[in-house]
Parts: sequence; structure tokens; C-alpha cells
Amino acid sequence: MSGDALRAQLVRGGVGSVAIKVANLFLMLGTTVVIARVLGPSGYGVYAYVLAIASLLAIPVQFGFPTLVVRETAKFQARQDWSRLRGVWIWSSVTVAISSLVITALLFATKGLWGLLFSPQESGTFAWALILVPILALGMLRGAALRGLRHTVQGQLPEFVAVPGLLLSFIVAIMLLWTHKISPQMVMILHVSAATCAFMLGIWLLARYTPLSVRVKPKAVFEHRLWMAAILPLALLSGLQVINKNTDLVMLGLLSSSDDVGVYKASAQAGTLASFGLGAANLVVAPYFSRLYNAGDLKSLQYVITLSARVTLAFAVPVVLAFFVLGPWLLKLLFGPAFVQGYPVLIVLSAGQLINAAFGSVGLLLNMTGHERDTLKGFAAGATTNVILNVIFIPKFGPIGAASATAIGMVVWNIVLWRLVHQRLGFESSAFRKLTQA
Repeated sequence: MSGDALRAQLVRGGVGSVAIKVANLFLMLGTTVVIARVLGPSGYGVYAYVLAIASLLAIPVQFGFPTLVVRETAKFQARQDWSRLRGVWIWSSVTVAISSLVITALLFATKGLWGLLFSPQESGTFAWALILVPILALGMLRGAALRGLRHTVQGQLPEFVAVPGLLLSFIVAIMLLWTHKISPQMVMILHVSAATCAFMLGIWLLARYTPLSVRVKPKAVFEHRLWMAAILPLALLSGLQVINKNTDLVMLGLLSSSDDVGVYKASAQAGTLASFGLGAANLVVAPYFSRLYNAGDLKSLQYVITLSARVTLAFAVPVVLAFFVLGPWLLKLLFGPAFVQGYPVLIVLSAGQLINAAFGSVGLLLNMTGHERDTLKGFAAGATTNVILNVIFIPKFGPIGAASATAIGMVVWNIVLWRLVHQRLGFESSAFRKLTQA
């Protein structure tokens, strides 16, 4: 692929992806601000803690399928192998649907044991969070298929715009038309409603943008053994990513107060601004990593790797600097005076995200080139570090201990994956390599 053509495609996908991520950023922050102000630190802590527990329990449901669907869709579209493309869509959807129903039913069957983990208020919220799990899992498959087809913007709309946008709208409507007394359980019910509407949008978008050759319903070809061999490490990887993302909240919920969880979650949500560039870049470059690697165009692939790493770092640096200077003022402005105590958490987590951005899309690159087992090693090292340090740090240091454990775990997995990219692929993934023409 010529350098000009590649840059043009990346710019088109990048502009759309950035627009979606900006919308998601404002909607997520707006939703967090409204929920935190309405529920207060304690109520917001209940909502965040229950959502984190549900995310951990959803690991067997998600099972790494979205990553597999993006990779295989991009590969089969490039080969015009429509039968296998249809096969992987059907296989992943049926498997996720069945596992969702089984796991959700088992968890409801053990409802009598929920009192070991939850207060009565948390139990009611958790029941609705379980309903959310299969809806989000199946919705993510629709988005993954669209992104694999290089419809990057459409693939992000349901998850990143519709869900937070509808949730925010529903909360504001309830407050204006009915009552200002909103509970964590009511917020979770509204979350389920928003996710259901977004799921229907995803079905419509995939039907509209599916290639005609797939819409005529060619005979589906299934590669069960090959896909299962790939999905097992991706499933473990997906689980480790969820563990890395939610361990701090879960451990805080178990070892500290709901107020601490609420303050921590608000600061962590603000800190995601630092990872904005990385998230936007990953959604754009994922299919290009797969297509260029399978086509043997390694020069263009290195160009995409370096360019995306530089873009992500360029987004992260000014955000982290702004947090250092204006952090307390921003937390007070957004969430209220009770959340200013989360400033140290914001600084530690955003610094970790800065390092994450500098290393580039290491895990995604390994996944999209068939080296998901190597990615698993890096995230296993990070998750182990994260869990151990949370157990040690939280009793001594509280929320700042949780933030430190999470940031250190993030650095560990990036170092391991960066070395594995060198060893397996021969690429430099960081932002500090010289950018050469494709």
C-alpha cells in the first residue's frame, strides 16, 4: 500500500474515531458528574463497586470474542472469504449468547449467597447489573464486526455514544419529570435500558453496512478448532484486562468504605482523559495491523505503529500536565468539594496512563498478528503485580495505595509486552522511534 493511500485511510478513520472518542469523553464525564452529584460519594461508591463486581463476573461471557471478531473479520474481508466471515460471526454470537444465559442464570440461582459480598442496597443494584452483562457482551460483538469491516465510526457509536448518551438523558429526564431522589439501583436500571437501546442500534448498523456478498447469506464455514485455539488465550487476556481495570475498585469495596470507592472512581474516570488518544488510535489501527501483517507489508506496518504511538503520546502529555496544575480545581468543579481528596489518585493514575501511551499499542499489535499468547504473558505479569500490590497497599494507604498498585501493574505489562514485540516481530512500538515513510 502506498504511503499516501495509507495516510489518507488512517486520517479518515482517525478523524471519525477522534470525534467519537471526544463525544464519549464528554458523555462519560457528564454522566459521571451527574451520578456522583446526585448519589454523593457513598451512593456513587455503591454503583461503581457493583458494576466492577459484575464486570469481573462477566469475564467468561466476553471470553475474548470481540478481539477475535475484529481480527478474523479484517482477514476474511481482505481475502473475500465471505463464507468464513459469516461463520465467525454466527459462531461467536451463538457462543456468547449461550454462555451469557447460563452464567446469568447460575448467578441468580446463588442469590442467597450475595449477602457475603453485598449490603441489601448493593444486592438490588447487582441484580440489575447482571441483566446488563449479556446485553453489553452481544453489543460488543456487533461493534467488533463493524470495526473489522473498517467502519470504525459506526462500530463505536452504540458502545461509546449511545450507551452513555442515553443513560445521561434518562437520568436527567427522571430528575426533571419525576423525582430528584435517585438511588444506585435506579441508576443501574436506567443503565440497562440505555444498553438495550444501544444494542438495537448496533443490530441495525451491522445489517446496513454488511457487505452484499455476506448479506446474500453464503453457506457459513466454521473453523471451530482454529478459532477455539485462538479464543482461549484471548479469553484469558480479556479476563486479565478486566481484572487490571477493576481490581482496585473491588479491593477498595472489600477493604475500605463506599465513600472511598466513590471518590476513587470519580478520580479514575477523570484520569481516563490521559488515555483518550490511545483508545482512539487502537480502534482505528486494529484492522490495519492485521491486514498489513498478513499482506507482508512490514514497512507500512511499522509506519502505522510509530505514527499511532506518537499521536497517543501527543494527546496524553498536555492532559497530564493540566491535571498536575489544575487537578483539585477540576475535581471540585466537576464532582463537588467532597471529591477534591481524590487529587493524589488522579495524579498517580494519569502518570501511569502517560507511560502507557508512550509504549504504544503493544498488546493490540501482538493480538492482531496472531501472538495473543505473548500478550497473555504481559497482562498476566501486570495483573499479578496489580492484585498483590492492592492487597498490600490498600490496608496501609487506602485509595492512593490502590492507584499506585494499578499504575505499577500498568508499567509492568507495558515493559513485558514492549520486549515481546521486539523479540517476536522485530518492531519498535514506542513513540520514540524515527518516523519513516511508508
